[in-house]
Amino acid sequence: MTADSSPTSAPNAEPSGRKPAAIIAVGVAFALVFAAIGLRQTTPPPSGLEGKMAPTFALPLLTATPQPEPERVTVPSKSRPTLLHFWGPSCAPCVEHAPVVAKLHAEGVKSGAYDVVTVTAEDVPDVRAFMREKKHTYPVLYDADGRAHGKYFVSAIPVDFIIDKSGAVLRELRGPRDIDELKELLVQAAK
Repeated sequence: MTADSSPTSAPNAEPSGRKPAAIIAVGVAFALVFAAIGLRQTTPPPSGLEGKMAPTFALPLLTATPQPEPERVTVPSKSRPTLLHFWGPSCAPCVEHAPVVAKLHAEGVKSGAYDVVTVTAEDVPDVRAFMREKKHTYPVLYDADGRAHGKYFVSAIPVDFIIDKSGAVLRELRGPRDIDELKELLVQAAK
């Protein structure tokens, strides 16, 4: 036998042209799987609380500066409708939604028609810095152990719960919302 110096294909090699198509097909399959997983993670299932009594909790009120004995606030108040807003300053959609929450809070304080209460589990110095920087004065409750988040099945933020004056959850809303939509729901919650 003589050695042949001409280039040869390795045994079992794919003919040229098929290998890139196979790689592309596998890549597309992985992309679809990861997109489905990502879609599921960005749109968590609803809590199932609509139409049920809102879970009650009491948390310390954060202020722009630390207090030796922070006030504890109980939610819901059951005296008037409440917008219960779960958020965090590291969440871009939450930051986008913050001016709406601030405006609703200011209008609720002025009219006395409803309450706005926010809850965060994020780092206290970051929350305080955000409050000072944006000059937001709405109540921020600190959920250190995540218990309130758990009672409301919060797995992604921002999420709002409209609680009617009897203490039942009227609506659950995920993601930033239009102020007019929230006002209309708070009016419905007052009936």
